[in-house]
Amino acid sequence: MEDGSRAPVLIVIALPPVERRDDRARLHCADGPAVAYSDEEQYFWHGVSVGKDIITRDTWTAAEIEAIKNTEERRALAERLGGDKIAKIMQLKEVNTWTDPATSLTYRLLRSDVLNMQYLEMQSPALHDGTQPTYLESVHRELKTAAGARRWRFADDDESPEDCDDNPTLTYRAER
Repeated sequence: MEDGSRAPVLIVIALPPVERRDDRARLHCADGPAVAYSDEEQYFWHGVSVGKDIITRDTWTAAEIEAIKNTEERRALAERLGGDKIAKIMQLKEVNTWTDPATSLTYRLLRSDVLNMQYLEMQSPALHDGTQPTYLESVHRELKTAAGARRWRFADDDESPEDCDDNPTLTYRAER
């Protein structure tokens, strides 16, 4: 204003006409957008923002699932479709299972011959809400054990898959 004072400012934020949440108040909708405005839709799976396809598509190929690089999106898809269906699509076969004696978390090394890939299925430590989701990440095809695959994910560049299988003890760089 001319006298140097400021005019009051009013900010208006339109609430979305559609907003769906799960029983724990996280944005979530299993079959459509969790948030929808007249010109925009947003998709969530139990509080995790995901692409529309994760929620709306029911038919997937192994290559399409492998192309999902975001671990949280891949986990959401596995939860939505079911782990058994994902395993069938990707033709996953168990190579080895290991439970970490220090944490009691279970790891499974899985092979997909259709993709010529291997994956480590990892059980999450208990989250603040008590759940323990599982995650699937690709690992080196030459690994033979789940413990070695867990080690390989954190290995130095000069360590081979065989080194990780032979010495699967996981030591973080901060512990060296």
